[in-house]
Amino acid sequence: MTRLALAPATALAAILALPAYADVTAEEVWHNLSRPIAAMGVNVAASPMREGDVLRVGPVIYSYELPEDAGRVELRSVGPEITEAGDGTVTLLWPEEMEITLDVDAVVEGEPAHFRAAMDMTLDQQGSASGTPGSITYETTGSSLSLTLTEVEIEDPTGPDLPPEMDGPPNFAFFMDYEMDSTSTITAEGEGPVSMTADVTMTDMVQDLMMELPGETSTRSVSTAEQMTTTARIELPAEAPDMTNLAAALSRGLSLEVTTDGSNSQSQSVSSDFDSQVTMDQMQSLGHQTGTVRLNADGLFFDAAARDFALDITAPDIGFPISLTAQSGSFNMTVPLMASEETQEGRYAFRFEELNGSDDLWAMIDPTGALPHDPVTMGLVLTADLVILQDLLDFDGMREMIDAGESPIDLTSIAFGNFDVQALGAQLTGDGSFDVDLTPLIETGAEPILDGTAEFDLTGLNAALDTLSSSGMIPPQAIMGVRMSIGMFAEVSGEDALHSLIEVRPDGSVLANGQPIR
Repeated sequence: MTRLALAPATALAAILALPAYADVTAEEVWHNLSRPIAAMGVNVAASPMREGDVLRVGPVIYSYELPEDAGRVELRSVGPEITEAGDGTVTLLWPEEMEITLDVDAVVEGEPAHFRAAMDMTLDQQGSASGTPGSITYETTGSSLSLTLTEVEIEDPTGPDLPPEMDGPPNFAFFMDYEMDSTSTITAEGEGPVSMTADVTMTDMVQDLMMELPGETSTRSVSTAEQMTTTARIELPAEAPDMTNLAAALSRGLSLEVTTDGSNSQSQSVSSDFDSQVTMDQMQSLGHQTGTVRLNADGLFFDAAARDFALDITAPDIGFPISLTAQSGSFNMTVPLMASEETQEGRYAFRFEELNGSDDLWAMIDPTGALPHDPVTMGLVLTADLVILQDLLDFDGMREMIDAGESPIDLTSIAFGNFDVQALGAQLTGDGSFDVDLTPLIETGAEPILDGTAEFDLTGLNAALDTLSSSGMIPPQAIMGVRMSIGMFAEVSGEDALHSLIEVRPDGSVLANGQPIR
């Protein structure tokens, strides 16, 4: 989210909340808020001023030294006003208006480069905190956020010049209206590990984003959502992570898990060229949607699902409008990251249910209406057994291994299942698995050795081919060629039904239903 990138203290406070009353001071709360940022290797510099029961944090500088002496990043913001309530709790109030600046000094191809951006930010956000100095819980509410880019400066002698058509700096503005309730806890004893948990609910959301390159292009995006809930848990080890070797931090306990659950969102994005002519108009809506991202020593996991999807695209370059709907869609992926002598499983899966196009789109594909316009369903689950020989997030180690001509991953087997395609009245399903030996490929560039089988079943193909032929979309000679080709791989298993058993042997031979085809 934008404010996470631009104001770490503000963003962390936006996910904080309150359990039971206990004694904490304003200084202890500010230290607690700063600990997660410091645990990531970011230096937090501020000079809070106390006036009675009030601690005004004032200007805050967050700075980070880039790895390998590549440069420095510095972000300047304004911290909250923290007031002791007299009952062991404190209240937090963030400035309604503030300026945020970002400066990046880097070395690019041996030459110094500098980037600077400044934004005006408005924020309606307040909260309260209680607990103990080592474990403080916060409750935060808010209703609006806006960001406006006011300055951009780039000094890069090695970079390309800006396009001559650009008659000014880029423009960026973002506004978000919402109702937010957030409850979260930061646990940090001394200088040890840091643990954060958060539950955030946002309702009645309206977002408006504008980006413009003067003399070039502009984009305006407006979106709404009925509700979005987010649950997060972050574990940070005591030692700050080395961004060139995140594997070491994962082995020390670095972990992240975020889940989201939302309902009824709509968005429209319109892009225009320098003459203010619309180049693309895109509208999208979703019913219920969920997502999960998890990163830890077990690997990277991603899962997303949505229902009642609709997409409408109008673009002059395409030449015709595109309208698609789907009853549901899902995607998930698992990637092991850490080296181990044991086999680890990688996974990729997707499925779309009842994907369909509008009548106008079908009219272009099938002007005579000869084809069945049934919705398309498709899905696949792909898994692989892997031996990770080098931590994949140890970037220096990866570079050394690749430079030496070695592979950091050994693929030992691959399998697919739940393969399903339903379209034009036909259905193809299948599954299979193969042992894999990559030695010939690695050593000589020859084909890898495979050993395994795959089975497929196809129904409704003949009816679909007859329809395509009678409609004139495919010539009869081509239809005959398709039938002959399929006959080499499949055998009849029922009425308009085909079955195929494909065997691949270590000697490189391939059999279809027992008959050699290679």
